[in-house]
Amino acid sequence: NEYITKGELVPDEITVELITSRLKEDDVQNGLILDGFPRTVNQAKVLDEMLTKDGKKIDIVVNLETPEEEILERIVNRRICSNSACKTIYNTVLNPSKVDGICDKCGSELLQRDDDKLEKAKNRLEVYHRETAPVADYYKETGVLYSTVLSQAVNRMKNEVAADVTLADRVLKDFYTGKQISAEDAKKVAFVMYGESGVNKKGDATAPRVQKRKLSFAGMETEADASKGI
Repeated sequence: NEYITKGELVPDEITVELITSRLKEDDVQNGLILDGFPRTVNQAKVLDEMLTKDGKKIDIVVNLETPEEEILERIVNRRICSNSACKTIYNTVLNPSKVDGICDKCGSELLQRDDDKLEKAKNRLEVYHRETAPVADYYKETGVLYSTVLSQAVNRMKNEVAADVTLADRVLKDFYTGKQISAEDAKKVAFVMYGESGVNKKGDATAPRVQKRKLSFAGMETEADASKGI
């Protein structure tokens, strides 16, 4: 709590120890979703090392991009139920309670977390740009980064984002297992994962760099024509 309330990251040695212990438990041996970890490049590298030792790997990293003004608005307007048995989360703009300051579910008072106040929220963003943003570059280099926009400004919220992430997950799983991937699906995923460099002027996912990156997911070295399906 001493780090979180200041808007700072918990030190790597503490976080890594917790994750290392968690990854040994039976319920995650067939796969898991990590939310909020890794938050530094060092954590990402340690995670890769841990997984490699167990013959496992990262399949996909989802990076949600939201304008900073929206992020700050969501943070400073967030309210949490003070009842420890409830802890329902509200937003005074996007998801307000029916009665201002009162939880709809249990009637307890709604509170603003200390680290959700404006100055600390701004500090959290500064820490993010300094410590966490480079993690996206790390995973982009390894070929598993999937970046997509989550923004109220362009009316692209959770349902649209979830649909894209589901598509990317399915396409990559099909690729790993050697199944045929349609040219349309390959184009969509290549554009989101690699930007314009991943799609040629005809709209095909045929850029050589993308072909090589895509095949590196499966540990293969032979290139393929994504316009005909991989």
